[in-house]
Amino acid sequence: MKIKEMFEGRNAIYGLVKEVIEKEARNGNSYVTVTLSDGSGEIKANFWNMTKDSFPACNGDVVYAVVDAAPYQGSMGYTIKNVRPVNESDNIDISDFVACAPVKPNVLYDICM
Repeated sequence: MKIKEMFEGRNAIYGLVKEVIEKEARNGNSYVTVTLSDGSGEIKANFWNMTKDSFPACNGDVVYAVVDAAPYQGSMGYTIKNVRPVNESDNIDISDFVACAPVKPNVLYDICM
């Protein structure tokens, strides 16, 4: 499933980790806000009771994430329920997670020259 296809409820997606920021909740517990991108869109999702050091991926890694989507203060809010780095059996190509032009670079080059 692509980010742009996410719906209210539980979603399973693959995404490129763009940023992980550790924050503190009102109750004093740590959590991270993770920015995930897949070429079709981008979301910021909270992962409660998690520290940046304990998060199982780094910026630039592709992960498989189970994400709950629910309305929050007038827009969609996202909460990570489970996340893991992808492995070979996922058969993922990282280039699928980067937004790019719909035309191949060599075709654009030929047009410009």
